[in-house]
Amino acid sequence: MEAKVDSLLEELNSLLDSSNTSISLSTTLEVKTQDVVAEQTVDATEDLDFLIESLSTTKLSKPSSSQHLSTSASTASLPSSTSLQSMSSSVASVVSGKFIKCFTIYLGPSNIPRGLHQSQTQCCKQLFCTTCDLQVLEFNNKEWIEPNCNYLFFRNNYPTEQYLKVNLQPKQHSSAYCCQCSWVTVTVVTDLRKHDHLRWFCKGHAI
Repeated sequence: MEAKVDSLLEELNSLLDSSNTSISLSTTLEVKTQDVVAEQTVDATEDLDFLIESLSTTKLSKPSSSQHLSTSASTASLPSSTSLQSMSSSVASVVSGKFIKCFTIYLGPSNIPRGLHQSQTQCCKQLFCTTCDLQVLEFNNKEWIEPNCNYLFFRNNYPTEQYLKVNLQPKQHSSAYCCQCSWVTVTVVTDLRKHDHLRWFCKGHAI
């Protein structure tokens, strides 16, 4: 009887030992698996950080093609020093608001100088109309064919010269003026005030 009990105890101890061994192996495998996963996670994170840093460095060191195009386009659009010098006086006048109107407004034939009239006779080139609020056009060595000119003609064809020239004919030392509502032909220097039907004024000359 005692022999059987001893045998049973030995088998029980053997079973317990094998159970402990399997638990130990399972625990060891679980720990090693966790370590491997952790190592892979760290490696993946390091690889991702390296990739991000590489991309950032590349973007900073190499400008995009659009930036190159923008730079070259802006460089190409810059005016030359000669152009800047030629524009400087007129631009300065406009920016500073230095404009002077003609003391007396004259209309005249094509052989009379154009510009600001002060001490010497010059015909104004900055004429505007207070009625239609548009600039007055001038055609040198031309005159209007009066029978064909009327308000509707200028109303519909101003400011296109191609259409207006239908009622223009050549005339030496003559000038044809018009806005969108009025017109006149002059062959001699004339004070604008003598043409009562014209509502024109000098807008000012940049100095």
